[in-house]
Amino acid sequence: MPGSCSKGPLSSSSPGSDTTYRLIRLYLRRTTSTALTTSETNSVCLKEICRLLAVAGFSQEEVTKYDLANMTDEELHNLVRQRLLGVMANNGSHQKVAPIGKVECFLSEGYEYVASISNDRAIIKMPF
Repeated sequence: MPGSCSKGPLSSSSPGSDTTYRLIRLYLRRTTSTALTTSETNSVCLKEICRLLAVAGFSQEEVTKYDLANMTDEELHNLVRQRLLGVMANNGSHQKVAPIGKVECFLSEGYEYVASISNDRAIIKMPF
């Protein structure tokens, strides 16, 4: 297995093309005999997408809100871009002023209510 420190039965102490060839054949034999089904491949891809979203700052609860299996690449890219560039778009501010009528919508997107500053405006905290 690549990156393994233990020597298998096909390893030799001296490097050479014969050893390399045998290791490649062994690798190909293992990978083709354990080929993933479509559903297994989709499951692996979804796990990788979840890992990507976690790196972008999404919590597990936020990730479960999205239908990742049916999301297009463009939708996924936009989602990650919004998260990663969101702070920069607001000059590094983690809070914003929103109309009272839109606060509920922001809360459903993961924002947190901070305080009201008038009858028609409120401060909300960004979810990241």
